[in-house]
Amino acid sequence: MPLSALSRDEFYDRLYKVVRPSQPIDTSEFLFGRDRQYEAMRAALYAPGRHSFIFGNRGVGKSSLAHSLAYDLQVQAEPILLSCDEDTTMESIVADALREAGMSGMNKSEWTVSVTLAVGGTGVKFEKKDSSNSQDIKIVDTSSAVFALDYLQKIHSDKPFIIIDEFDRIKSQKEREKFGTLLKQLGDKRSEVKFIFTGIAEAYEELLMGHASSSRQIHELKLDTFIYY
Repeated sequence: MPLSALSRDEFYDRLYKVVRPSQPIDTSEFLFGRDRQYEAMRAALYAPGRHSFIFGNRGVGKSSLAHSLAYDLQVQAEPILLSCDEDTTMESIVADALREAGMSGMNKSEWTVSVTLAVGGTGVKFEKKDSSNSQDIKIVDTSSAVFALDYLQKIHSDKPFIIIDEFDRIKSQKEREKFGTLLKQLGDKRSEVKFIFTGIAEAYEELLMGHASSSRQIHELKLDTFIYY
C-alpha cells in the first residue's frame, strides 16, 4: 500500500514501529546497520557463563542493541530491564531483578516475591502459592546474591536475561567491583542467568572491575557512532 493511501494515524503508527526517538529498539528487525555487532554478541551469549558489556558514547544505540538481543534470545518470559543511578548497589540490582521476575516470570502465578530493605542487607522472601514452601534470603554479598539468582531462574525462566542500563551512573567503584565478582561466581556455579550491561565509557575496564579473572566472563563491545554512506 502506498504511503499516500494511509491515514495520518496509520502512517504514524507504522512510522513509530520502526523509528523510536524516545525508546530503545527491542527487535533486531529494526536494528539497522548493526548486523556484525549483533551476531558477535549473540554468539558470545550462547556460550555458558558468558555475559556482555556494551560501552561507548551517548546516543550510539547501546540500549537498542542490548534490548534487541535480550528480546530475541529470551524465551518463556520477557527479559528483565533495569537501570542504574548514583545509589545503585549490586544488592539493590539483584533485589530489583527478583521483584521483576516475580511480576513477569513464567511461573509468576505460582510464586510470590517480597523484598524488604533492612540494616545489613536486603531481604527477599520466596513463597510458593498454595504451599508451605518458602525461602528467606538476605542479600549481603556476592555469594548470597548468586544464591538468590538461583531462585530467580525458578520463577522467571530457564535462562533469564537481565539488562543493566546506564551502569556508568554508579559512582562507587566498590559497588562496580562487586559486579565483576558476581559474574565470576555465577560462572563457577554454572548459572544460566545472563547479564547485558550498557554504559558510557572508552573502555569497559573503566566501569566493570572485580575478580581478576572475571574478564573471561565478559564479551566486551565498544559501539561507535554509525555512519551512513
